[in-house]
Amino acid sequence: LGLRFETDAPAEPAPRSARNRARPLPLEVLPETLRDQLRRAVVTGDYREAERLLGTVDSRHGELVAALQALAREFDADKLLELLENTAPAPK
Repeated sequence: LGLRFETDAPAEPAPRSARNRARPLPLEVLPETLRDQLRRAVVTGDYREAERLLGTVDSRHGELVAALQALAREFDADKLLELLENTAPAPK
C-alpha cells in the first residue's frame, strides 16, 4: 500500500521515566515494614495497594515517592523489586 503519515509538528521526546534516573533512589529512608508491604504488593501485582502504601510516606520524601509511583503506574515490577531488594536495612 505504501502509506505514509505526516505530522505537523515533530514528535516531542518522551518524558524521562523513573527507570532512567541517574542517581539511585534512597529507599532506605522508608521503614522496613513499609518496604516489605510494598514488595508483597508488587509481587502479587496489586499496584493499587502499592500506590496506597506510597501515599502514606512522609511528604519530605516526595521525589522518592513520585519516582516509585511512576514505576508502579508503568507496572514495572522488575525495577521496583530490584530497588526494594537492593536496599540496605534501615539503621537502628
